[in-house]
Amino acid sequence: MKARDLGREGRDANPATTFAPGEAVVHPVHGVGWVEGLREEAIGGERLVLICLSFEAARLQLKVPRDKAARVGLRPLSTPRIMEQVLAVLRGRPKVSRGAWIKRGPEYEAKVTSGDPRLVAEVLRDLGAALIGPETSFSEQKIAKAALDQLAGELAALTGTHRAAAVASILAVLAEAKAGHDRSGSGSTEARGAVIAV
Repeated sequence: MKARDLGREGRDANPATTFAPGEAVVHPVHGVGWVEGLREEAIGGERLVLICLSFEAARLQLKVPRDKAARVGLRPLSTPRIMEQVLAVLRGRPKVSRGAWIKRGPEYEAKVTSGDPRLVAEVLRDLGAALIGPETSFSEQKIAKAALDQLAGELAALTGTHRAAAVASILAVLAEAKAGHDRSGSGSTEARGAVIAV
């Protein structure tokens, strides 16, 4: 299998489906990663342009065919505007579902791996108590943590902070929201105490 690095000519061939080396990107399953570069490789008799990615948090390296990047959900970091929408979701009142977990669990997992940070935020909003609640199930805790990891990784990359600081900020938003909901009872569904600069 032969491979060669692509220069700027290769990167500019189709701007809509290429990612620049050094750019932070988001994979729907692996979270935030970094573009190491583009390589052209012959695979199965076909020459493909591959996006070479590294995911520090997962200690993973991955190659994604450039023409399939959108299909697998690879995308740039969210804009500050979208992140504000994410924070608004986190501040909302959790939606309590009475359905069976065998159905709700896969629905939450699908949101976490959807690639849409607003859907990931919905999971964290609804299952946030699972991160600290002693009576929550292992499955709830696992999904809630996955949602937290996804959002914290992207927030850290977007704001240039450490992941631990992003985790603390998100948990602070959830805590402030819960306190506000407890105070308001059936009133306001938003809490504005915790602020994250994006």
